[in-house]
Amino acid sequence: IERAIEMGVYALIGHDTDKAKQTIDYDMDIDHMERDIEALCMKLLLQQQPVARDLRQISSALKMITDMERFSLRCVHVFYNYFIFPLSLVLHPSNH
Repeated sequence: IERAIEMGVYALIGHDTDKAKQTIDYDMDIDHMERDIEALCMKLLLQQQPVARDLRQISSALKMITDMERFSLRCVHVFYNYFIFPLSLVLHPSNH
């Protein structure tokens, strides 16, 4: 996540489409991590039946991965609107 943020900032500051594309690629990695963490949390909930502190930790992990995914999607939308959409207007002005 930190690498995606860093790459995204550099992409915006430097108007660098390659870094923007890398940031979008990081979103796919983040999606995979989210699914893996969510699956692990569900497995723990179903198999271990945690209570109190352990349940709070699992619940917190689920909330964090949701926030991370939301942030990642917002970054993708920013880059799409900043880099991709304006480029499509230039290349195909009659489609918009």
